[in-house]
Amino acid sequence: MEGLSYDQWEARLPEWVAAAEERFGVEAGERFDPGADGFVAPVGPDAVLKVGYPHFEAEREPDALPLLDGDGPPRLLAEWLAAIRP
Repeated sequence: MEGLSYDQWEARLPEWVAAAEERFGVEAGERFDPGADGFVAPVGPDAVLKVGYPHFEAEREPDALPLLDGDGPPRLLAEWLAAIRP
């Protein structure tokens, strides 16, 4: 996704959300307020789906979340990068 503008990323977002829903067998609810983090929506009572916009602050997020194991931020249940390649 490197090199995509936010508008280009946003245009492809429905494709990536649909692919993630199919892969994980979930259905995303209404999107929380959009922000720099990208798309975040509930997929159940204890889970959210996040499709993050790539930016320097988010580069290490997939590495950090397992270390925190749900103490503060959400617990990372799965990381799937294949569907978000341009």
